[in-house]
This record gives sequence, C-alpha cells and structure tokens, in this order.
Amino acid sequence: MDVGEWPAVSPWALLSVAAERGGDRKPRLLACAWCRHILDHLPPDRPLQGVRADWLRGVIAAAEREADGPPAPPGVPIPEPAVVTVTDPATQMVRWLTFAPGTFEPALFEEMPAVAARLLGAGGDAEWYAEFERRQRGLNALIFEIFGRGFDLPWIDPEWCTWNGGDVPNLAQTIYDDDRFDLLPILADALEEAGCDHADILTHCRGPGPHVRGCWVVDIILGKS
Repeated sequence: MDVGEWPAVSPWALLSVAAERGGDRKPRLLACAWCRHILDHLPPDRPLQGVRADWLRGVIAAAEREADGPPAPPGVPIPEPAVVTVTDPATQMVRWLTFAPGTFEPALFEEMPAVAARLLGAGGDAEWYAEFERRQRGLNALIFEIFGRGFDLPWIDPEWCTWNGGDVPNLAQTIYDDDRFDLLPILADALEEAGCDHADILTHCRGPGPHVRGCWVVDIILGKS
C-alpha cells in the first residue's frame, strides 16, 4: 500500500511505540481481533487444512482471557489441533495469538494481511495484491481502533466517571464484558451529558468502527492499558 494512503499516524509507528512501552495486552487483543476477522470471512469451501474453525475460536477466546489477567480455571480444555505444517494459515494464526509474555515485536503483524489475502482473496497475482491492500487497510483500521490515532490519547475527566452514579464506567464495562459495541453511541451520549466535549472520543464512539475488545475509548475509561 502506498504510504500516502495511510492516515496521518502510521499504524506501524503506533505498534513500535507499544513495543517500547511494554505490555502485551493490546497487541494480543489486536491478534485476536484480526484472527476473528479472518474466520468470520472464511468461505465455507476453504477449510483450514484439518483444523476446525471452532477450535481456533476457542484459542481466540482463551487468548482474550489471558490478555486481561490470569487464565480461566480449568474445566473446558481446548483440544490439540490436528498435525499441521508450519506454513499453513491455522498455524500462523495460533502463533499470532500465543506469543510469550514480553516477546511482542511489531514485525509479528507484518505477515497478517498477506496470509489473510492468500486465504480469503482471489486467485490471480493482480487480484491477490489488490486483496492484500484491502486486508492491509482492514488491519490498519483495527490498529487504530485499539491504539488510537496518536501517541497522546485524550484524558478522561474523573467527573465524567462519577456523573449520574457512574453511568459512564458502568456502560463501558458492559460494552467490554459483553462485546456490546452497539452501545458505543449511547456511551457517547452519556459522556456528552457528563461534560465531555472531546471530538475524538465522541466521534470514535459514534463512528462505524470496526469496534473490538481493546477499543481505546473503552480502555481509557476503564483504566486499561
């Protein structure tokens, strides 16, 4: 993709800053969002070389739980996948989701659009590259959804969080816990009534998304990093 097509802040610059700050939560949630995006768009006639999509969705859910704290208690173990080669898309996705704590590198995400384009795109080289560019734009959108569009995100006035008995953080927690991103416009209304007039925050909540767990607005309200 031509760099001129990117928004003002390079998504790869944001990932580099994330690596310098430390912490694996947001990169892991980005990997979860991207892998779920691939599975949601996987044609029914394009299997993942012996690995069931529902198994991969279990891996995604486990990675999201791990991103937010200790792993869930045992009880519903995720089965081991069938034997796969190191180059197939399913193995690539598992590797994105399970990088060890403290090992996040921005380069981990560079191959994601290419794998998605090969798996989901058209057959010819010209069509494949067009699909790669489209997938790159999709990944960029998720990076901005999780990390924001700048290096200094807006701050949250504590008074917004105490307004009307804590409507703002309570609603943000519901959105986060239940994946109810359809409630983001209502969160924007609550923030505005609480006194928030920050255009970036309100526009993001009222925008079309994509919206996923790790959304930068919900995170700053809940104090997550």
